[in-house]
Amino acid sequence: ERRERIRKIKSFLRHSEYDVTASMDELTVARIAGEKERSQSMLARYLGVIFHRFGLFYSIPEHHARLVVTTANIRGLAQQRDYSVRKVFVTFEREGGQRLALERCQSGKDLIWNGTDLDGERNDGKGGDKVGKRLNLVIPDEPDAIRWQSLNSTFSQNWGPFIVTTFVAIVIMFLIFVIIYSQRHLDAWKISAMITASNVMFPWIANQLVKFEYHSFESDRERSLLIKTVLFRCAITTWLLEFIRPFTSISAPGPENTIETIRELFIFDIFVSNGIQLLDIIGNFRRHYLGPLARSQNDMNLHFAGTPYSIAERYTNLTKIVYMAIHFSSIYPFGFFLSALALFSNYFVDKYSIMLTWERRSMLGPSVSRFNRKCLVPLLILFSFLSNAFIWAGFPFDNLCEAEAGTISEDKIGSYVVKPIEESIINRHVERNVVITRTTKQFEFCNQDYNRNEPLEDASTGELTYDGEFDFKFPPFPFFNGGCPWMTHDQRIITTIWAATCIAVLGFVVMKLGWQLVHSYMKKRRPYKHKSRDQGINFSDNKSILKYIPEIKSSEFSFPLIAVSTDNLENSETLRDSDLTKDVEELCVGSAVSPNDIFDRFGYWPPSEDGTRNGDTFHINPSR
Repeated sequence: ERRERIRKIKSFLRHSEYDVTASMDELTVARIAGEKERSQSMLARYLGVIFHRFGLFYSIPEHHARLVVTTANIRGLAQQRDYSVRKVFVTFEREGGQRLALERCQSGKDLIWNGTDLDGERNDGKGGDKVGKRLNLVIPDEPDAIRWQSLNSTFSQNWGPFIVTTFVAIVIMFLIFVIIYSQRHLDAWKISAMITASNVMFPWIANQLVKFEYHSFESDRERSLLIKTVLFRCAITTWLLEFIRPFTSISAPGPENTIETIRELFIFDIFVSNGIQLLDIIGNFRRHYLGPLARSQNDMNLHFAGTPYSIAERYTNLTKIVYMAIHFSSIYPFGFFLSALALFSNYFVDKYSIMLTWERRSMLGPSVSRFNRKCLVPLLILFSFLSNAFIWAGFPFDNLCEAEAGTISEDKIGSYVVKPIEESIINRHVERNVVITRTTKQFEFCNQDYNRNEPLEDASTGELTYDGEFDFKFPPFPFFNGGCPWMTHDQRIITTIWAATCIAVLGFVVMKLGWQLVHSYMKKRRPYKHKSRDQGINFSDNKSILKYIPEIKSSEFSFPLIAVSTDNLENSETLRDSDLTKDVEELCVGSAVSPNDIFDRFGYWPPSEDGTRNGDTFHINPSR
């Protein structure tokens, strides 16, 4: 944070006032902050009282105040020398050495820490309570996918913020539901535009919420983002649509019925969403306008870094398209063709964005796709089966059943102009000419919607009132809804098959998810077995391989800051500006504070010069 504050202070300065490429000591920053605060107008002071409480519109004096607090915290924390080692990252010279360590650790021959430090000396004074404890040996993610600042977070620190942010995401989803529901009388394309806009904006909201969570690995963060985004997108695209549209709007004519809205949603996904991604308005603005105006090479690099994106967001986009096609397949089978077209266009648009406009992402591996495939997709398939079963049970969606044959009185025979009692999106401005004869069939109200209450009959007048409250009936067997007199014989058979299939799918999904939990627990207990062949590549022969060196990524710097001493690394002079240990040495001059006591340590044991290797050599990085 200290370097970020200094960088932001430099961004406010002009070349005529100060050399932004030079280093800034405390006295210089204090003098500049004092001059700027003294020259502030009265309006700026009043606005600062309002906005600065929320961390908004900071200027040089406010950044300097935060800088002073941060500097004091660094000096205080640097004197706390009880930072014990929590995690140790080991990279073996050969792949066989890694496999041997995993096999011995997970086959009963546990690795026990004997209290020996990196220099081979006994060190029982620090962390003596951990001596003799079993070491939990696992294969970590790639070095660039490790979140070093949250690496040592505890169980409560991981799950507590996750539960809170997920709850906040559900509240935001509910608020958007209310906003769209209040505009339910709009045309199909307007409702589709609102849903599409919500799907485009929510990933940014979810990303801001995830910033309050602690995740040791980037894949864990992506999974959290995946859960929030897939819940919102699938809910607002399918479940909300069923809620805001009346049950009878499925078969009602006109451009405002449910099927028309579904078609518009697919069209918006194909053209509007991909069009916004191709335009990349913010990215082009930064590259072509802000980039040439940058005051330093670092600022220019930041503007040309590319548009950030999330793997989880892209997975949820594809999952939403497929789920929407399956969810409404019974009433809109053409959605399969539109979803295929949407996936086809998404493939090429994403390919273009990855190659030209998006920033480079960390190497996450298959963990996100595996979680989406094994946990989320089975649940979505279950919801799709339920939706289609209820759709088959509710056909023909008019809430009318043929009444018993009776005589039509003479006063009712004739021609009538029928107008709706209450205007809605379906019957707005509708007038029909109706002719009643003696042979006209008579119909009565019957509730065809399995998810809503039966109509209530007034004892005094005999009139039916329909409150439309939810009353979920599962499974949708025909005998669960008053015998379903509107159904034909074939419809009863198909509905019964769908209901029985829902029960089978529900049992399958429950068993599959239960097996996933049991399998993940047993996987930690069973002996390690490698599934691939040793490639025979030596670590020392691959100079471009990533190493487990702690890095702090910041939006103010184009390159990550290094949280380990770079004195023993190659190109140490070029890495000096990124070395955070130099800041501690500068701030703690005259004290007995050593960066080795509070920062991570990095060691490397190369192979012997004659080419012989007595066992596997490795480099080790203990992380605090």
